[in-house]
Amino acid sequence: MTRNDKVYIGRRRRSGTSVCIKHSDGTETTLPARLDMKDHSPTGLEWGYRGQGPNQLALALVSAEYNTLVADHYESHWEFLDSPKSDFILDGAEAVLDGIVSSLPQSGWTITGSQIRDAVQYRSNCCNAPPHSNESFHEHEGE
Repeated sequence: MTRNDKVYIGRRRRSGTSVCIKHSDGTETTLPARLDMKDHSPTGLEWGYRGQGPNQLALALVSAEYNTLVADHYESHWEFLDSPKSDFILDGAEAVLDGIVSSLPQSGWTITGSQIRDAVQYRSNCCNAPPHSNESFHEHEGE
């Protein structure tokens, strides 16, 4: 983890799931689901399997980590798909889904921005196998 690395924290509560970003200054913000980019799951973010909710989480994580490549908001998903970096973001989201999100513990978790970038870089370098195993994620108990 680098000094300026963001930390992403997923929590499962009785009321549902929440994902926040812990910034290097210690502040926490809610991870935007980015339904404006692609609407995989209007019901929320999920993890621990392959499906609509985990797809949405993977897209949200990659968009947050590569925020300089995407707009803060798109009027429609078509506007995003017409943007020059949409292929990179969507391919990165698929890599993060395969290498991280589908393996996250159901109870809760913590991952770093470095882990997200590593999964994207690994896929873009040539391979389809995920670079991480379940043991590289920090598990959190739900509340």
